[in-house]
Amino acid sequence: MPALCLLIAGCGGGGGGGGGGIAPMPAASIREVAVEASGADAFAVDFRVTPVSEALRVTLEYSEDCGMTFRASVSPESQVVLDEGVESGRIIWRAAEDIGASPQGDLVVRVTPRGVQSETAGTPAVSLPFAYGANSPPSVAWVAPASLPAGSPAAIVVAAADPEGDAVVIFAAYSTDGGRTFTPADTWGPVRLAPEGTTAQFRWDAFAALGEGEFEEVLIKAVARDAASEGERVSAPFDLVTLRPRVTGITVEGVPLTMNGSAPFTNLAGEEEAYRLLVPACGFTLQVFFAPHEKGAAIDPSSLRVTTACPLGPAGETPAGTDFGSLFLAGEEEAALAIPERLAFPPGRVAVYATIADRLGNTSEACAYEFTAESGGEAFHPFAKRDAWGIDLARDNWTTAASCVNGTVTITTAFAPNGTPDFIDDLALIGLYDARHAAEGERVAALVKDRLVAELYGFYTRPDDGVLAGARAEIEFTLSALDATSMIGVGGADPAGGYTLGRALFDRGNARFEYNATAGLGIFGTNLIRFYINSSFTFRSLFDPFIPGRGRPVGTAPEDARVLSDEFIPGDAANTAAEEARYDAIVRATAGFARALAAIAAHEIGHSVGLVANGPPPFGLFGGEKNAEFAGRFTDPYHLDTPGNNIMESAMSFTVMQYTDWRALAFNPLAMAYLLEKALVKR
Repeated sequence: MPALCLLIAGCGGGGGGGGGGIAPMPAASIREVAVEASGADAFAVDFRVTPVSEALRVTLEYSEDCGMTFRASVSPESQVVLDEGVESGRIIWRAAEDIGASPQGDLVVRVTPRGVQSETAGTPAVSLPFAYGANSPPSVAWVAPASLPAGSPAAIVVAAADPEGDAVVIFAAYSTDGGRTFTPADTWGPVRLAPEGTTAQFRWDAFAALGEGEFEEVLIKAVARDAASEGERVSAPFDLVTLRPRVTGITVEGVPLTMNGSAPFTNLAGEEEAYRLLVPACGFTLQVFFAPHEKGAAIDPSSLRVTTACPLGPAGETPAGTDFGSLFLAGEEEAALAIPERLAFPPGRVAVYATIADRLGNTSEACAYEFTAESGGEAFHPFAKRDAWGIDLARDNWTTAASCVNGTVTITTAFAPNGTPDFIDDLALIGLYDARHAAEGERVAALVKDRLVAELYGFYTRPDDGVLAGARAEIEFTLSALDATSMIGVGGADPAGGYTLGRALFDRGNARFEYNATAGLGIFGTNLIRFYINSSFTFRSLFDPFIPGRGRPVGTAPEDARVLSDEFIPGDAANTAAEEARYDAIVRATAGFARALAAIAAHEIGHSVGLVANGPPPFGLFGGEKNAEFAGRFTDPYHLDTPGNNIMESAMSFTVMQYTDWRALAFNPLAMAYLLEKALVKR
């Protein structure tokens, strides 16, 4: 069937043929605009144009404020038509018809071409400012920094006036030699000056001009210039400080900068290896650390800017480059934000940038930090399933005996059950249980058991430090095997011999439940006692009051029956001094033994929930990386010794086990972040 087509659209024919549209007419552009007076109240506006293949209608607009706003001229002479191919033209602007007879020094005209047939708008051009009538010059009353000492960018205040209310451009220059020479600093405006005066504030990037330093007796000159005249003023001398603060690092979940991918580490081959942490999309804490210049001004925490190069949020609704620094809780040295779901990071490699300013306005260089946000299912979440660890205190694998000669205790063991739990045998070795006084001994055993569970929860909990919120790993500990998903045995010696304190199965990512209650696994309490009973001052100070041959075991002292009864209230006026002392000694001893067992159990359970996966992130947590700059001498496969007393190093002392202050055993921040599922291990 025939088709009727519009000329400019084209049409398709039959037989599979097709037609194309006619291309749009190219747009013209104005290249030069020159203005000169043409009589008392008119101006000749000459321009050059890039020719196109049609006639052009060229119109003129005028501005009375140096080009900030434009109006169409009412004069019929303010537009002309140029024939096709013509490259220049002239418009006569009858200024009096548009602006009257008032003198002005801030006039600008804009010339715009448009195709006569196509109506295609072209690219305009604007003239330089020019004056009309007997123009009076602007004046500058004063110029000064807004605050002293000034920083960078410096806020410069200029007070100026113009008799005709013209818009002017402010040209700034600075001097550091007492005014002998001035160097251009910046150009500000245009700004309209009222006849009675206008005060305006501008920003000068003094750091770009002078670099970093402290400068005395600086002068700033402001020149207010309209089209025909100018006025100027020089400031009083002032001090200028452009010393910049710095962002010292960015990290997640308190992981040290040496372990978070900010810099490579030295691997087992002795080579530098780069890596990035793997984190969930949201829910982790992002931290920014900063410091003032040692000679500079104090940090302005409210100036923190944090951006990313990628959109944020579940649907990317927060555009890339959006500053979310104001959401951080910021102090004088660091700032932190728990990333909410609405700012969730997209899967893959992510870069975060941060800057900070001091109270003079000096802004740091941007600090960049990269990590990888998890893509669904690629990482282990060690406690995605409920994991309740049963503490087996009933296992009976050993027969133990002890003798004390001249204060030296000798312990012998035989790998054979004796009808008594190994845990109870261990208590008997240190005098916290005596079979002849079972009631008192069971009471003490219960204290140790309860304290053991409490200490385990403590080790698997990150305290609130005012920046990172307190949080506990989603792991449970129970004395009931019926409620447990995994087990660990406590008590006895190691069938392999030696003084090993514990052993457990390693489970990368905690992918399965573990049974660490066989004779060769778990916590070897007898080994702990045998190693330290004669050599450790800390050990002896806790247990010598009870160890057979050195002190009086629980139940044998005259105070024990009362102090271990329900009726005893510590600190009561009815208590004797001997009772208070015995009670305190029992509390210290039970707490000390429980804490030691808990420290070893925390270490061994740590292995079975994925600590310390060998190699660097994202597949490991630096287990065995003994060449790493942050690794200490107790680093070997599945262990990592970092600064401080680390639960997952390959050795620990009884004295260190007892610390509860800043020296206390703890999971290193990367390990704790893994336990809290804030730093992930890739499958």
